[in-house]
Amino acid sequence: MLHITSLTLEELVQKSRHSERKRALSLLRSSDKGEIPAVMFNCLQPGTYVQPHMHPNEDGKEIWIPQGGVIRAVLFDENGEVGTHYDIALHRTTFLEIPSRTYHTAIALEPDSIMCELYMGVYSPETYKQFASWAPKENDPAHEKYLKSLISRSS
Repeated sequence: MLHITSLTLEELVQKSRHSERKRALSLLRSSDKGEIPAVMFNCLQPGTYVQPHMHPNEDGKEIWIPQGGVIRAVLFDENGEVGTHYDIALHRTTFLEIPSRTYHTAIALEPDSIMCELYMGVYSPETYKQFASWAPKENDPAHEKYLKSLISRSS
């Protein structure tokens, strides 16, 4: 049986506040052994950068369910142009399914933004995620300017 408590979420918030990456993940179930979906909770702080990526496998769709704060889901076309965005929050969009093979990123718009994420495909480090070549890598200092431009382009 899977379950998560408010104490677990508070610990996740604290980890994200003290993380150099400004985010933390709690993986409740991996799908690497075929148990679908993978279940995880992500806490993001403003300023964290999640490099745009897609899940190339046919079954690699994601479901995002907000738990607190506001996270902007930005979806892109193949060339990196912003297609659409959704503000995931308890008082806005309360459920989002991102199709497989769709480039996307997550942007924290409020402190302590938390979402439950369900990954419908089988996790394999080699095939799970394909990063967008048109976006800066996480360790590239240009990511800060890119993140600011994404926020303004998706407003």
